Amino acid sequence: MVHATWMDGGIEPLGVRLSIVDGEAIAVVAGALDVFSAADLREALREAAASQVDRVVMDAAGVSFIDVLGLNVLVGMAAECRGRGMSFVLRNPSDEVLRIQELIGAEDSAIPIES
Repeated sequence: MVHATWMDGGIEPLGVRLSIVDGEAIAVVAGALDVFSAADLREALREAAASQVDRVVMDAAGVSFIDVLGLNVLVGMAAECRGRGMSFVLRNPSDEVLRIQELIGAEDSAIPIES
């Protein structure tokens, strides 16, 4: 899944690659996560959660930009997974992801982080 976003004078696509590894649904995400791409990411993460796994992992090392709407997708996905009896984990968050969490006071939110 790829969605193009205009950023800093150029196009930066959001890419999501899904895989199942050892009972985990892993979504490797790269690019800009913003108002234009948030719905695509939500759809991809819901697809991952529907894979009959115990845990959904989003590898966010490649996220180059995230806005509040993008962070809202992550918080919402964590709540959806808890409601299904599974966990949602943010793995390798980029500095941008950590920065937006800090700016809005969500660093202690319900999204567990793995380095």
